[in-house]
Amino acid sequence: SATPMGATGAYSSVVTLNPAWMLEYYEACRTRNWERAFEIQNEVNLLFKAFGEVFVTPNMQDTAIDRILGQLAGFMKCPIEAKPPYRHGTQDDLRRLRAWTKKNLPHILEIKG
Repeated sequence: SATPMGATGAYSSVVTLNPAWMLEYYEACRTRNWERAFEIQNEVNLLFKAFGEVFVTPNMQDTAIDRILGQLAGFMKCPIEAKPPYRHGTQDDLRRLRAWTKKNLPHILEIKG
């Protein structure tokens, strides 16, 4: 990661998954707490790797992933369906990712107000 050299950022879909979690990441980077910043980066990587394991809808990209991640912890209230020509995920994809996340990264499902 180039984070210690100043390249700090996040995918918008990860931010809308749980903004407080991403603020924790930002704060870790800002204060040069690289151990915590890399822990969070590794968690994001684990979540992204799980897509191939849990999604039943093939070849989802962009808006489909954005909508599923935004709804994963309940932060966003947008429809899961997208307009053509975009492929969208299903409630089953969301349910399966939520179950995986609850088992493997439960803290990212906790929205803090």
